Amino acid sequence: MIDKHKHNFRVCIYKGKAIDNQLIGLSEIAPTVLLENSLDMPQGHWPSGFYYDRNGNQISDPSRVIFAIYYNPLNLPTGITMNSGARFDYLYSAAGTKLAEIIYEPDASTPTVRRDYAGIFEFENSSHMKTKISNH
Repeated sequence: MIDKHKHNFRVCIYKGKAIDNQLIGLSEIAPTVLLENSLDMPQGHWPSGFYYDRNGNQISDPSRVIFAIYYNPLNLPTGITMNSGARFDYLYSAAGTKLAEIIYEPDASTPTVRRDYAGIFEFENSSHMKTKISNH
């Protein structure tokens, strides 16, 4: 099934050229896919609530119940807070390589899950979970 959705964008023009486009409203009219862990957007209508910082980074997304997104000086996301209070924190090297993802349940002061990334290896709560092998 192909999703049916409508987007409303704000397009900024600078010296006659579009320099960015920002989602300001969204309607998803197709039924939600019934797959666990699906990244499918839920059915709904969000006429507003999509906000951006001065660098053009999206800082909220009501369609995915994201209350706030925080960024570092490299414009990489360092934290996401959900409406439920759940939180995702991200750590990066100085070059911008993702080193870790730390997940907190709502109102938790200690992490529920920590994923560390070291080259091709991924660890979850200090246990090896994946090795990424390239075909190149």
